[in-house]
Formats: sequence, C-alpha cells, structure tokens
Amino acid sequence: MARAHGLGLLLALLLPVVGTSLPGTVVRLNKAVLGYVSEIGKAPLQQALKVTVPYFLDWNGEVHQPTRIQISNVRVSQFDLKFIANFGVRMLVAANFTFKVFRVPEPLELTLPVVLLADARVAQGSIRTPVVSISACFPLFNAAPVFEGSAGVAPGLLVLVQKHIKAVLRNKLCLSISNLVQGLNVHLGTLIGLTPVGPESQIHYSMINAPTVTEDYISLDVCAILFLLGKPIVLPVEAAHFVLPAHVGAAGAMATVGLSQDLFDSALLLLQKAGALNLDITGQLKSEDNLLNTSVLGQLIPEVARQFPEPMPVTLKVRLGAWHIWMLLNT
Repeated sequence: MARAHGLGLLLALLLPVVGTSLPGTVVRLNKAVLGYVSEIGKAPLQQALKVTVPYFLDWNGEVHQPTRIQISNVRVSQFDLKFIANFGVRMLVAANFTFKVFRVPEPLELTLPVVLLADARVAQGSIRTPVVSISACFPLFNAAPVFEGSAGVAPGLLVLVQKHIKAVLRNKLCLSISNLVQGLNVHLGTLIGLTPVGPESQIHYSMINAPTVTEDYISLDVCAILFLLGKPIVLPVEAAHFVLPAHVGAAGAMATVGLSQDLFDSALLLLQKAGALNLDITGQLKSEDNLLNTSVLGQLIPEVARQFPEPMPVTLKVRLGAWHIWMLLNT
C-alpha cells in the first residue's frame, strides 16, 4: 500500500469555482477485487500482526522475574473480505501466532490460533476522498493453544502466560489493523488534486458524494474537471448527472469504469480551446500532384493571379471556431 498528503487548501479554492453539475466518472469496485486484495494483502497483514509483547512477570516465590516473550512467526491461513450494504467492508482473519517464551533453563514455545473480526466503514473525507475507518474489531481465542517444551513447567504458570499473551493481543491487534487502514487512507488521499495531462492542461479529481456500498460493489462518483492555463473547462450546456447502470460490465471484472458523454465533450472542448484540433495544410509538400499554390488559386480568384504572378506555395489554415456536438454511439 503506497503513501502523500492532502491538498485540502487547494481543493477549497478550486471546487467552488466550477459549480456542482460537472462531467462525471463512475468507478465501481466489484466483488472480484476483494479476492485480489485478500491475496496481495496477506504479507503486509502478517507483518502488521507481529506486535511487540511486553515482558511477563514470573513470580518465583520471592520476587517477580521478568520473562521475555517474542512473536517468532505469524501465518495468516484465511483472509476473507465482503461488502456490507450501506456500510463498508467486513474482514475475517484466521492466523496462527507462534510465541517464544525465554525461560531458564529452556525456552518455551507456544502456538496460539486467533480469529480476528473487523468492520471497516467506507465514507467520504473532508477533502472529498474515500476514507476507510475501523468501527468494530474483535480478536477471538476459541482454539486451545499448543505448548512445546512445557515438561516440568507448572500448569498454573502456563495459564498465566496464556492470559498475559491474550491480554496483549486484545489491546494491540485491532490497533495494528487500524494503523494498516490509516496507511491506505494516505494512499487514497493522493488520488485527488491536479494531475498534468499536457504542457498547459491539467485534470482535477474529487468525489462528488459518499460512496455507494451494496453487497456486490462499492461505487464512487468522481468529478473530473479539465483545466487549461489554470481555468476550468466549462461546457456551454448544463452537464447532466451521470449514472452507471447497476448491471453493466464484464462478469468477474474487478472494476468497472464509466466515462460520461460530458467528460468527452469537456476533453474535446479543451482540445479546441488549446488549438490542438486546428490544422495547417502547406503548399510546400514535395509532390508532383500538389496543386496548393498561387497559380492554381489564381485560376479561381483573378486577384490572386494579379498579386502573385509567379507560382508561390500557399498554406491553408483550418481553424475550429464554433462549439460542436460529439456523440458516443453503441456499435
């Protein structure tokens, strides 16, 4: 998961300028993306769950003897995600924790299975970016731990070691999950702002409203505004709100992206204003069939022949001056 910080002040200056009815884009994250996230997320999740365990105070009958405990391995065997309608994402993690208890004379090894349940709310942040937050988190210890090298160790001591470890995990595992999500929010914060698309043009992204969450997908309504020389491209006609149909896109696709007609119109208007659609046809082309010169033009317009008796090349400048309507057609 990557990491850049917000552009809140810049957005506050830009967003009121362009109004509320804007060219739209819809980004829909489907169920299939959850499997992909689960797969690539196992490694960073295992690393995040390797929390630090404080010393265990072992009473030897006279004084409390501090005993070091360290997590030597975390193996995530199950990492499931599912959408919760009108809320966000539910997470289920099953992992085996291996602890090493450094007792004298022989160290003790403990394997503890843990199931972690967490609900993450997906909302809209103050700078119009997606924000994920952990609203509920519960570590469960249903399976019995397995000790190795416990021969000769008092059963009461083993129980105390278990209680110490479980208390630490209850306090720290959910905090680690929350920190992992905060790292994701830092990455999501970089998805908005101005992005260059040319020497003098930029595109600005922001979320129009809170994400729509169903059992099948999360849908983000994104406002995409094009800028030329620092000024927003505003369509001559009022742009309609763009809606992506519920059942659209290829089956099994991780994401579906819908681009509105207004966004294409805005892009073409930017090209027109920037002069990218203008064309210069020159008469200096090296071709025997090139008739673009003053002699040929003088046969049609006598004034040209009188002013330019000798053949000279002519440049034809084509300029797109009026607004044109562009249509996207289904094929």
